[in-house]
Amino acid sequence: MSQVGTVVSVFIDSPGLFLDKPFDYSVQSELAQSVEVGQRVFVSFGHQFKSGVIWQVHHKVAIGEKVKPILDLVDDQPVLTPEQCSLASWLCERYACTMYDAITAILPGAFRVKGDIVIQPVQTALVPDDITATPLWGSIARDKPTERALFAQFGKSARAQVAAWEKAGYLRRRLIVKEEVQAFEVSWLVRQRPAQELQAAAEVRRKRASKQARLLEALARAEEIEWKRSEFSRDTVEALVREGWLIEQVRPKSRLKWAKQKVAAPPELTESQARALAHIREQLDAGTARTVILHGVTGSGKTEVYIRSIEDVLARGLSAIVLVPEIALTPQMVGRFYARFGERIAVLHSALTLGERRDEWGRILRGEASIVIGARSAVFAPVQNLGLLIVDEEHEPSYKQEEAPHYDARDVALERASSFGALTVFGSATPSLQALYLAEHGQARMVTLPIRVNQRPLPAVEIIDMRDELRAGNKSLFSDRLADEIEKTIALGQQVILFLNRRGFASSMLCRACGEGMHCPHCDISLTVHRDAHGMRLVCHYCGYEEQSPVECPACGERALRSFGIGTEQIEQSLKETWPQLRALRMDVDTTRKRGRSSTSSSSLNSGRRTCSSALR
Repeated sequence: MSQVGTVVSVFIDSPGLFLDKPFDYSVQSELAQSVEVGQRVFVSFGHQFKSGVIWQVHHKVAIGEKVKPILDLVDDQPVLTPEQCSLASWLCERYACTMYDAITAILPGAFRVKGDIVIQPVQTALVPDDITATPLWGSIARDKPTERALFAQFGKSARAQVAAWEKAGYLRRRLIVKEEVQAFEVSWLVRQRPAQELQAAAEVRRKRASKQARLLEALARAEEIEWKRSEFSRDTVEALVREGWLIEQVRPKSRLKWAKQKVAAPPELTESQARALAHIREQLDAGTARTVILHGVTGSGKTEVYIRSIEDVLARGLSAIVLVPEIALTPQMVGRFYARFGERIAVLHSALTLGERRDEWGRILRGEASIVIGARSAVFAPVQNLGLLIVDEEHEPSYKQEEAPHYDARDVALERASSFGALTVFGSATPSLQALYLAEHGQARMVTLPIRVNQRPLPAVEIIDMRDELRAGNKSLFSDRLADEIEKTIALGQQVILFLNRRGFASSMLCRACGEGMHCPHCDISLTVHRDAHGMRLVCHYCGYEEQSPVECPACGERALRSFGIGTEQIEQSLKETWPQLRALRMDVDTTRKRGRSSTSSSSLNSGRRTCSSALR
């Protein structure tokens, strides 16, 4: 017989096409008013237990007998907004991905949930001695193991025995839900009486309870302070709590540490910047989803236009998202924004730890941060009143996601702006064809910054034809002009940065006898040559496959394998050979892969009063 209650539709946190649909679960009456779209739950799915996200809530509907109840409600508040849930559905339709892929792209991995069934003895049960003497019972009573661990140790035969003991009332099963990353919380002490009363109470306690007096004085100066156990013990705090002077509140806090920076005064805008800002304000005043292409030459002050536009958005009670193409650019952008907005900004990118990403996500959800800065994934930030979405250097290909879902952050930005009625700004010195198409077809407005700030000239660029160098007898990796400029720069006590968009030692390896190339067996692309202490190794930069370089060609057997192309490792080696007295530092994915690791290459040069510091990408 069916009953009336609350049912939630849940997307299970598990890949697979057969799971790409919502599953219905009933909600206990005491939780019916607490469930919301975007909350995480733990449910029974077949013979397993899985987490999921509530997608729809149906109140006062008939509940069939086969509808299982949710086992646990993980969140007090949703971790996904309704707009993000709609965005996930759009991702599925636009990029032909599963809902699991869409949710995984939006929600950081820090919100993963694990669950297990723990088997425990019932403390009040009178268990016969012949049962307590068995090894199975001894393991349960001693270890309180998970169901999975217990059956792995004693085999399937233990299932029937455990079920019988559970039916007899000797055992019970309990669900343990654990988040992979816990929210970071700190305690605050909040005063409950006027400052004058706290100051008077501190005077009375100054001799007999000096620590209580210091705490009361601190709260008299500030309404609340973060509780540092090294300063005030629990006994000191609890005594004042009992007397009603203060209360303790536990609040979330971000693990991300901000570098202390002075608040910077805004610079005076150039005529071009002021005109561009006026056009952007005009679009903001329209109150509907609009797009502006900010075409500014390098050094024309696009970032200052971004900042002034965000100030206007914040004044309207709205929030903003700023995307940069590379994680490496985030600290630079964050520094400029922090100097103007302080801790009103939040940062989201994959280089943060899981804990930092979770904390920043929470700050945005709670409205503590009005500006979100980050790389591609920051486009999914859980803002609730978006007014402006900026895509800096929008021409960069790094805004496209290579893994499923294969989204383009620029398209996602336009979709989110449409749902909020917000303004999208695409900034670039070389607008993409997509941006130009939008402008030419009236779907975006082109705003230009044709002059650099302070009318500084663009840097001189000279292109050297290396074929001419070879004809002149120069077989080095460096042209004569470049070698001269490096030596002049070092002689002035300055540093040199060399850029190359190929990591490794060489881009490919070919057989000079038969022309056969070394390819990845999985991706069918040329393997990149790397050098290490054991010689040459071949690496696929797509899937990570690698092998030692063979001595003989696998196709013809000749010892004619040669490397072709140039990589950062070869440039570094050539620097060492050409200028042995200088020091070189190589920066690429191979030397900066781990968080906090020094980027100094193992083969960097050791000595020399003059330094050639070369960053190679």
